[in-house]
Amino acid sequence: MRRNLNVNEIASLGSNVKPVIQNENCSILMLNDATGEGVMTIYRVLPGVMICFSDMHMEQCVSEFELKNDRKIFCIDHCR
Repeated sequence: MRRNLNVNEIASLGSNVKPVIQNENCSILMLNDATGEGVMTIYRVLPGVMICFSDMHMEQCVSEFELKNDRKIFCIDHCR
């Protein structure tokens, strides 16, 4: 049996990010600040491989995201 996809094992998300749903294949996180809110949906593709879709409705996003234990990630971000 696979464990729930727990993003907190990989990184500290910060004080303005809260998990909404977590199961073995997906985590949904809610981000809030004074300028709006956003939802990040993270899917486990393969062990050690995740993809994240971010739907942000905010003027700016101040992130406290910090990787744990020398973890490395590859990100591609697109904003419009």
